[in-house]
Amino acid sequence: MNTQLAKNISKLKPTDFATPTIKNAVKTLLMAKVYAETMREELDKEVYRPALHIEGRPIYSTEGRHGRPVKPITEHKDAWLMSDEDSKDYHAECQHQIKKRAVNNKAYRVNDDCCPALVAEALKTDAEWALLTACEPLTGITNRALCCAGLDKRRRYIEIICGLVVTQCPEYFEETPAAE
Repeated sequence: MNTQLAKNISKLKPTDFATPTIKNAVKTLLMAKVYAETMREELDKEVYRPALHIEGRPIYSTEGRHGRPVKPITEHKDAWLMSDEDSKDYHAECQHQIKKRAVNNKAYRVNDDCCPALVAEALKTDAEWALLTACEPLTGITNRALCCAGLDKRRRYIEIICGLVVTQCPEYFEETPAAE
């Protein structure tokens, strides 16, 4: 970090981050984060794990694929270890289950062959960009610089900004009663 940037940041007070734009960006990011985590958990539990059994039989990893032992696949993240035929059946079943859920749940209504969890995670990424863009005039730190510094540092920076704003403006983040 250059010395001019360090001087600029050292002059900042936590209240400097309590602008309407930054508060809205933080609130949007927190909602997007919860939505993405909830959607991922729900899809894993309700769609992806059950689909790992085709016609009642578990799907196994392809023999010796990438030097890994043959074993039943129990997590969606390991679907890449399936044979091409099993993968085709598995993904077709997942898409069928997602389309069934889309009838009653708007969150599942995404473009064909899109994963609702990935769509939700993309919204979270967009919200992170918006927050970092809103903070850039104060800190002089760009999203690109944070990405180059490493995703762990970027993630930590976002946590710090969110923590500052939530601490400085707790009333803004209080739950509002739902309209009846």
